[in-house]
Amino acid sequence: MARFRRRFLTVCIVALAVSLAWGVRGQHGHERGAAFVGAMAGLCIAALTGKERWVWAAVWCSLGFSVGGAISYGWFIGRASDGSVAAMIAVLAVGALWGSFGAGGLGWGLRSSSSSERWIVVIATLLTWWWMDGPLSKTLEISGFGPRRTLLIVLGLLWAGLAFYLLVIRRDRVTGIMMFWGALGWGAGFPIGMTWLSAGPSLKLEGWPMDWWKCMEHTIGAVGGACLAWGALRCSAAAEGKLKLRQKWVSLGWFFVVIPTWLWANNLSFWYAEQRVISLSVVILAIFAIVIAVLLFVSSWHTVSTATPPLMARPWNGKFLRMICIVFAWMGVLTATLKTVPLHGWGSTQTFFFLAAGILTAALLAWRDE
Repeated sequence: MARFRRRFLTVCIVALAVSLAWGVRGQHGHERGAAFVGAMAGLCIAALTGKERWVWAAVWCSLGFSVGGAISYGWFIGRASDGSVAAMIAVLAVGALWGSFGAGGLGWGLRSSSSSERWIVVIATLLTWWWMDGPLSKTLEISGFGPRRTLLIVLGLLWAGLAFYLLVIRRDRVTGIMMFWGALGWGAGFPIGMTWLSAGPSLKLEGWPMDWWKCMEHTIGAVGGACLAWGALRCSAAAEGKLKLRQKWVSLGWFFVVIPTWLWANNLSFWYAEQRVISLSVVILAIFAIVIAVLLFVSSWHTVSTATPPLMARPWNGKFLRMICIVFAWMGVLTATLKTVPLHGWGSTQTFFFLAAGILTAALLAWRDE
């Protein structure tokens, strides 16, 4: 009974974390926001299980969700809400592919593989991603179903190729399990979340305007996160073992240098190019500060060759992993909040961000390792 209770709480807490992250993703959009989701999911699982290998897997989960972010799903949802069957099928496909890429990345991050294999998979994925976002998108008029369907088909072909290699050739059971639960979670999460768009306005809440699209996003994240957590618990045996020093440095660099830089670059672009509320000099100063932060991190990493900091040398226990998860969650919440609140004021979106982050923080602080 105690084991079931712990598993149930794990699924609920991860669902809350991913629900929060998917809402934060909506503030930044596409690949950059999705990268935050994958990292948040993996870090929360690491924090609750106390197994540091999930931290390295979280990097690959982040990259997997980023790939799924190459498809814009808003147009499909709009048409599906109007009753289009083809658009609803596309919504299901977008959700299943997105979840499968992200969760599959989480599973793949646990397995041992040669550096050459990793490079081949990563390069093939990034080239397809670049072609979709760049040359292919520029040749399409992204205003109708046909062009968007073309992008979705390309993403599906990439998924099919990776699935064939990993599941058929490599017989990677862990990645297969995670791909299934990710596809199920987000494939179901999208249509379930869409119900807010029709049912929400009928509630007619007085005095508190709700963003029903944001409610849909949080619901997608909650359903997807719950399935992701359940799949991860089924693969817990694969997460045994310790991280290499290089993996620790790369992980921290991804979570606290690359992702924040990506999100803040979006904030700066929004303030300068779209809203025209800051000057070019402010953008330059901000970029300078980011470059300094990156250089400081790189210089710290360089000290590995002469002296390994105690924090990096010893295994990361559950308490430390929970601190990483909490700091990362609040970094995302504050970044997303500061993007819009100074211009548009406080609303239900920010209230839920802070409420969810507060509950998540309390849950992680109260959590005890087995």
